[in-house]
Amino acid sequence: MAIASVVYFISFTGFNLRIGASRDWDLFSPMAIPLTLFTMHSIFLVKPRLNRRELGVLGMFLLLHIIPWVLVNSNKDWFINRFNAMTSNSKWSQQAKAYAFDELRFYYVNNGRIDIAIIYARKAVLNQSSSRNLFNLAVAAHNLNRPDEAALNYKNAIEV
Repeated sequence: MAIASVVYFISFTGFNLRIGASRDWDLFSPMAIPLTLFTMHSIFLVKPRLNRRELGVLGMFLLLHIIPWVLVNSNKDWFINRFNAMTSNSKWSQQAKAYAFDELRFYYVNNGRIDIAIIYARKAVLNQSSSRNLFNLAVAAHNLNRPDEAALNYKNAIEV
């Protein structure tokens, strides 16, 4: 578990700085569970045996850190609302916001809501006009039978 947590931490921050380091490291980030477990494991490296009080404090820390993450992320509406709030009220980089909006676009496409997906595709393009985001916007426009908008975005994606 410690090795997995360290690898996850390094890959999330070290190899993707514009996205990883720009994101809020809040209680509900995907880093919560691996970092919490790594912290717990590290404590036992420093002090192999803990008394009941120390174990109780450690257990409470673990529960307080993981249970809210699981509850919020297991409820679809809470998760979407939190994700929307984080993209609009955070200090994320433009690239990180574009990535988050593209994830929301993907979520709505998978749920058959192309009408909402195109809104997030546009937001992604506004934050980062990459070929990927432009292509995704073109596909959403195409799926909504908007050929002029689709053609324009396909052309822009090719130019980028």
